[in-house]
Amino acid sequence: LKTVISERLIKIIIFEAKLKNTLVCGLKECLKKMIYKKPQLCLLAKNCDSRLLKLSIKYFCIFLKIQLILVSDKKKLGRYTRLLKRKKKMNTFKVISCSVALIMKTKWSLKASKALNLLNKIGYKKN
Repeated sequence: LKTVISERLIKIIIFEAKLKNTLVCGLKECLKKMIYKKPQLCLLAKNCDSRLLKLSIKYFCIFLKIQLILVSDKKKLGRYTRLLKRKKKMNTFKVISCSVALIMKTKWSLKASKALNLLNKIGYKKN
């Protein structure tokens, strides 16, 4: 039940960030933004490609005091961030996996700020 609620809250936050153009996906882009601008939230998939990548992102978040949320699957994170690849012959879409996503600091709407507060109350942040 806790994971279902937290996944819905993460979807709300990602959707709001996508609307405000403050969502960054991909390892290289995330590392650039972590160094030059301080993001508010980092989403990391538990089944990353390499263990070293996972550890480096975790330590970066601890060092820069960025809130870190672990998502169960990189396909799920890709689905939440709407990373899709369209097939040419058919009108179908393929979900691209995403191992890291960042949300930059922004003014949140009421719904997204409530979702962030609920995530903090549930204790879903894992640094």
